[in-house]
Amino acid sequence: MLGKLGCEIVAINSYLDEEKLTKTANDFSYSINQLSNITSTLKADFGFMFDAGSEKIFLVDDKGRVMSGDDTLCLMSYMAFKMNPGGTVAVPVTASSAIDELAQKLKGKVLRTKTNFRSMMEAAHAGKVVMVGERKGGYIFPKFQPAQDAMMSVVKLMEACAKLDSTVSTVLDSLPKTKMLRAHVASQWEFKGTVMRNIIEYAKDHDAELLDGIKIKEKEGWVIIIPDGERPLFHVNAEAKTEEAAKKLIEKYSEMVRKWQKA
Repeated sequence: MLGKLGCEIVAINSYLDEEKLTKTANDFSYSINQLSNITSTLKADFGFMFDAGSEKIFLVDDKGRVMSGDDTLCLMSYMAFKMNPGGTVAVPVTASSAIDELAQKLKGKVLRTKTNFRSMMEAAHAGKVVMVGERKGGYIFPKFQPAQDAMMSVVKLMEACAKLDSTVSTVLDSLPKTKMLRAHVASQWEFKGTVMRNIIEYAKDHDAELLDGIKIKEKEGWVIIIPDGERPLFHVNAEAKTEEAAKKLIEKYSEMVRKWQKA
């Protein structure tokens, strides 16, 4: 398909192997670093890797830089706003506030969803958004189909680069700069309710959102605490302008979650 679009493609490991349908963390790291080296050596426009189900993409820019999930989501949101003036992009409540900055600058809108896949599918199915994205590499373009599609994500990225006459690295360097950190805090199942009640009580005196878990905004940035639905732990995500500020938020709220389990 990419050949029909006039693309010059260098394929790596483009064959099916029933014994390698999933990658370990080490395998993934090796593959993405290999992709980075090849992309920069060949001076390609960008490099991409699919997951086993061809639902998610992982990107390397034209300078060979491996892009984080947060960077890719911001990049794809920027492209969606530019290609669809006044359009709405749906992202999880845990996504970077840089996307809101982009929406304000480009006269777009942001719809926040819960972090589960069903909520993102529902946003896509409603037909009021031009794209649904999440930081793990999954993107939905509802006008095509209300499901994650890695190939369509690549085609849309190529289309935007061509029409905007821009490169991935140029757009990436122009995006608002923030720092996202994430941590897991262990918690026995019987303590989760107690922790959530304490967080809700604490949040009453703060600027907070209760869409999914509890998101609390502070002067330095924001933090969100979400109980895992399948494992005995809490997800603590924080964003700030600097890594030091984000780290302080993570440490502060992680310690609060631990303390409330002992109360």
